[in-house]
Amino acid sequence: MSHRPAFWLALALVATVALSCGSLPAPTPAVQTVEVTRLVPVTITPLPTLPPTLPPPLIAAGDFESGAGEWYTGTFDESTISASDGQLVIHVQAPNWIATSGHPDLDYLDAPFDLTLSVTALESPPDSYAAVDFRWYDEDNFAEFGVGANGQVALGIQFDGQWTQIISWSRQPAMTRGTNVVRLVDEGIRLTAYANGTLLFDIPFVDLAPGGVSIGVVTYDEGNARWAFDDIVVREVGR
Repeated sequence: MSHRPAFWLALALVATVALSCGSLPAPTPAVQTVEVTRLVPVTITPLPTLPPTLPPPLIAAGDFESGAGEWYTGTFDESTISASDGQLVIHVQAPNWIATSGHPDLDYLDAPFDLTLSVTALESPPDSYAAVDFRWYDEDNFAEFGVGANGQVALGIQFDGQWTQIISWSRQPAMTRGTNVVRLVDEGIRLTAYANGTLLFDIPFVDLAPGGVSIGVVTYDEGNARWAFDDIVVREVGR
């Protein structure tokens, strides 16, 4: 008779007793991997606050809404200079004449300048024009930027009584037959001109020493030229 069933029965009883007495190790629990995200604080450096950009210092200005202010006016045999309808009007009755107006702070400028103004031909014979005179020392020494009624511009200098045309009269597409906003920047070594926001020329310019700045009207063969100037702003050149 075989004893194998009895052996296996005894072995099963021993295993049962061992489990009930806790002598066998408990089953190992399953390991779960947990991904932990660490929050790392980030310090944000604020951008520096830039100071507001200030315009270059103002030298002189005129909008003529309340009259001429300190701008020079007067009635003469050959011309009349007056504030009218919010503009400074220069009327030259005589032929072959120039009438100018200025401001006490522009009588002499020993520094570069940036000038902007609007100019309108109210009445203009063919050969009359409005002018910005600068580097003025006397009537024999000055530079002149001219604006014609038909959209022409020119640049010349008077040196020791001798006139030299640097830029000949030429019609500029940026100019109109009405009101033109003209800007002239004299940096001391360069001269730049704009009309209605468009560059007209940018040239080396070392002729003449610094001097006064004024606006005017010039006639030749015919008189009765009337030009209006407005919104004049003269500043130091920005650095």
